[in-house]
Amino acid sequence: MNRLMAAALAVCAAGCSSSSGGSSAPTDGGGGDGAVSNVFTCGKGSLSGTARATDPNGLGPVAGATVSAPGCTTAVTDGRGYVTVNTDPGLLIKLDVSASGYMNEHAEFYVPSGAPAGFNLTGWAYATTTKTTVFKGWTDSDGYVGALVTAMGDGGACASPAGITLSVKSHPELKAVYLKDPMTPDTTLAATVSVAGNVGGAVFGPVPPGTYEIDGAKTGCTIGPLAASQWHFDTTFDVKAGALSFQLLQSQ
Repeated sequence: MNRLMAAALAVCAAGCSSSSGGSSAPTDGGGGDGAVSNVFTCGKGSLSGTARATDPNGLGPVAGATVSAPGCTTAVTDGRGYVTVNTDPGLLIKLDVSASGYMNEHAEFYVPSGAPAGFNLTGWAYATTTKTTVFKGWTDSDGYVGALVTAMGDGGACASPAGITLSVKSHPELKAVYLKDPMTPDTTLAATVSVAGNVGGAVFGPVPPGTYEIDGAKTGCTIGPLAASQWHFDTTFDVKAGALSFQLLQSQ
């Protein structure tokens, strides 16, 4: 997933809003014989790439995850956690992902014009058990936010994912709890540390359903929504009841 590795598309990224943490789905995304296709198509589908769901606890790919978005076909990840993605440049995808035993997740992004052929994104799908460990205080009437920031600077402080403070714009009551590693929020941390290579992050929640924006700060660095060659994340994003929303940022 290029420098994104962390994220959560999850396909993760996404969340259907059922409070059960995701409905079961066929595990064979091959199509035919009544199987659900693992081809996720949005718009005319003029660009093609892949997306993959993985478990951040080291348990490998997440097969049988349902991937959907308004204006797109519904697909199911194959045995390696993959879906083929066909979309159009600049088309905002409001992605929802659900899988049995995993939290519902949500993310909003698009493939930019000029993206290379074969774009790809890998994301984390969190198990429902993490509602009491990673996403503490979880309530099914609210949502939660995972904010991940990739250090993309060529050198100096902006090349490190450490020391970035994150906040929810216009919502000072929502406090960041920074991640020590992908599975461990640490209330003693005052800013991001590396949780996976050049990626740092934090969680916010519970968060009432609505539309939000994440602000980031680090002296000498510019922090905003991820705008890599393959994927751009929207400035604002929705939080849904019973779902974990991911926002990907970059520091440069």
